[in-house]
Amino acid sequence: MRAFIALPLPREVQAVLSRTINQLERLCGRAVRFVPAGQIHLTVKFLGDIDEGQAPQITAGLRALVASYAPWPAQLQSKLGAFPNSSAPRVIWVGVEDGGNAVTVQRSVEDALDGFGFEQEQRQFTPHLTLGRRRPGKDSGRLQGRAMEGVVVEPISFFFDRLVFFQSILAPSGAIHKEISVHVLGRPLSESV
Repeated sequence: MRAFIALPLPREVQAVLSRTINQLERLCGRAVRFVPAGQIHLTVKFLGDIDEGQAPQITAGLRALVASYAPWPAQLQSKLGAFPNSSAPRVIWVGVEDGGNAVTVQRSVEDALDGFGFEQEQRQFTPHLTLGRRRPGKDSGRLQGRAMEGVVVEPISFFFDRLVFFQSILAPSGAIHKEISVHVLGRPLSESV
């Protein structure tokens, strides 16, 4: 089973991101495959293919971890970002400013899962929301520099309040995300969902 752990977004933020994607679609055409706004989240840890038997251990680890964290405020950054860079973008994203809380949670998740045999991420964690990926074989010329600079994201404020363990089911129309377990930040162990 393909799985990941993420911080989901409130509907108001998804609505802002939907408007941003609409702007990008007009600029980029079919060069980019955009993520449906309702599926956008902040990935904390991509697990890849795991054995279904590991799900209860992962769920228990996350349940213990979230009791240490209260919900925290965040805000979308107003400019778009790109990986590896805006000159040759493969991934278009919006950054999240939250005072370093997502980075702290990401490190805690890495540490909690290290005991289950998951390798720790070596790249520096950049809290971001992926909006789209360049389609293979498509020219990135329409995505470069000025086109992306012209798109301004509404810097909406919101709270991260849950950590979710997701299954990702790959389908021809795109990935389908199914919640395996939901963990409300700040809840005692006995009250986790």
